[in-house]
Amino acid sequence: MEVLLPLILICAAIFFVNRKCITYKKPIVPMIKSDEDSGNSNIKVSKIYATSDKGWILNPDTTFSLTIYNVNKSTALEIKKILDNSLTTDLYSATRQLMPIISQTNLVCKEVQHYINEYKPLYLNTIKTLQQTIPEWDSSSERDKNDLLQVFKEQAIQSLEIRPTITDVEALFEYEPADKTIDDALIDKFGFNNIQLYLRFYRNTSKVFTIPAKHRDRQGFERLVELGLAVRGFNISMAKILETLKLNDLNSLIADLNKPKFTRKAVAIEFLTGLSDIQIRLGKDITSRELFQLQQLPPEFRHINLADLSKNWKHIFEVSQLICHTYSMSAYATRDRHNSYSTFVEGWKLTSENSKADCPYCVRLGSRKYLPENPPQLPLHIGCRCGLVPIADLSPDGIEKSFEKGIDEAMREDMKDRL
Repeated sequence: MEVLLPLILICAAIFFVNRKCITYKKPIVPMIKSDEDSGNSNIKVSKIYATSDKGWILNPDTTFSLTIYNVNKSTALEIKKILDNSLTTDLYSATRQLMPIISQTNLVCKEVQHYINEYKPLYLNTIKTLQQTIPEWDSSSERDKNDLLQVFKEQAIQSLEIRPTITDVEALFEYEPADKTIDDALIDKFGFNNIQLYLRFYRNTSKVFTIPAKHRDRQGFERLVELGLAVRGFNISMAKILETLKLNDLNSLIADLNKPKFTRKAVAIEFLTGLSDIQIRLGKDITSRELFQLQQLPPEFRHINLADLSKNWKHIFEVSQLICHTYSMSAYATRDRHNSYSTFVEGWKLTSENSKADCPYCVRLGSRKYLPENPPQLPLHIGCRCGLVPIADLSPDGIEKSFEKGIDEAMREDMKDRL
C-alpha cells in the first residue's frame, strides 16, 4: 500500500497535467506597455503619468513608484528611456547618464527626498549626541575631532531603522547643495561632463598630467583644451614640464654639452629653461601631445567653491543611483508578483545580497515566513536590495503532500470548468 499510493498520485497528476498544470506554471509577465521598448521581452513598464502637482510618475502600476519634479514631459521621457534601457544593460551607466540631467534641471525625486527629510535629522542628532558623550571633544585638536567624527557618522548610519545598502549615506545627507542653481551657469557654458572631469583633477592646477593617446580621459582633456580649461604640450610652462622629469632624465638632456651632472633638480631646471633648443631636446624623450595642465576657471566662476561643488555632485550621484536601482528592483518585482509558482512552495523568506549591511527594518521583516499567496512587496524601501526565496519541503513526505495538494486544486479547477 505504501508503494501503491505514490503511484496512484503520480498517475492522477499525469491525467490532469494536460488540463491544469499543477507542479509548475510558467511565470506570467504582466503586459504593461511602455512608451519605449525596453529591449527586454520579460519586463514591461508602464507609461509615465502626470500628477496633479506637476510631477511625473516614472513607473505607475509597479510595486514602488518613483515621482520626479522640476522637469517637463520631454525630459521625463528621456529619463524613463534611460531607466528602461538599464533593465537590460547596467545600472552604473544609467546612473552616469542621469547625473547631468539631475544637475541641469535641479530634479527632485519625491521618494528619495522623503527619505532624506525623515532620516537626515535623526542622523545629525545622533552625531550631536555622540559628541556630547565625549568629555574631551571641545579640547581635542581638529585632526582628532575629524577622526572621532568619522566614527560617530558610522554609528549614526548604523542606528538608522532604514538605510539604502547601495548608498553613501554621508554623501546623501551631508553633501546636498544649499543652492541647487549654483552650478547652472557653469554647466551651461562648459557642459556637465567636462566640468565633471575638471573636478577630478582641479586640486592641483599647477601639476602637469601625462595622458597617453589610449587613456580613457584623453578625449576629455582635449575637450578641456578647446574650452580654455586646460593647456597642452609646449603651451605649458617649460619649467612645469621639466618638473615632471627625474634628475637623471634632466641630466641626460645635456649629456652632449660635457657639463658636470646636476645634483639639484631646481638648478637643472633653471639651466635647461635657458637653452634655446630645449624643445628639440625634450622632443627626443617625451611626447608633448601627452602633456596637459588645467587652468583656473574664468573670473565669473571664481566664486564657486570647487571642493563644495565636488561634494554636491557626489550627492547627485547617490540620488541618481537610488533612482536607477529602485526603478530596476521595482520592475523585476512587478514582473514576479504575478507569477504562479509550484505547489511545492510553502512560503517565502526575504534574503539580501549583503546581510551584514542590512538595515534593522529589513532584518525584522526577514525574520518572518510569508504565505505562498502573500509574499512581501519589494522593494521594501528606497534603495532596498532584498529578494525573495521560496520555502519548500522536498522530503518524500513533503513531495507527496504537494502532489495531493496539486491534485485537489486541479480537480477543483476542472469541476469549475465543467460547471
